[in-house]
Amino acid sequence: MPSKANTRRDPQKGKKGFSTNKGFTLVELMIAIAVLAIITSLALPSYRSIIEKRRVTSGTEQVSAFLSAAQMEAVKRNLEVEVACTKILCTATVLNDPAANGANVELRTLDLAVLPAGIKDVKFDPSDGRVVFDPVRGMLAAGDIGQRPLEIQLESPEKMYAMNIQLAATGRVKM
Repeated sequence: MPSKANTRRDPQKGKKGFSTNKGFTLVELMIAIAVLAIITSLALPSYRSIIEKRRVTSGTEQVSAFLSAAQMEAVKRNLEVEVACTKILCTATVLNDPAANGANVELRTLDLAVLPAGIKDVKFDPSDGRVVFDPVRGMLAAGDIGQRPLEIQLESPEKMYAMNIQLAATGRVKM
């Protein structure tokens, strides 16, 4: 004879085989909801600060990658690459490209307005507002060395966090 399953009631015991509790009481549900609300209210502010920090970091990484890519293009093409930035736009341009009959060719553009963090400030020490990467070593061209040629500051939308990006004379991007 097969053994009885533990999950079924025994027909010979009648209704006594089932538990008399049929669910949760209203008080139990209210306590569970209150505990959940308290935990959520404690976690939400720290989650917002994490999101804000991430926005600033993401924007900084995008601008740093743009500057590094412009430097690499100068070395790869063995031509001078000029970077010009405003509070709205950064452009990288190849100067005197022989493939374009000696004309300047725009390589890439970074729209600073669509970054996850806002641009607080863009500072150029040279008066012409641009820096040029040397094609041999990827350093800045002779006129830009000895100065801090480019500094961009990004800040979070709620203005709680900010990061600076500095372009050194060696062409190194520092955050």
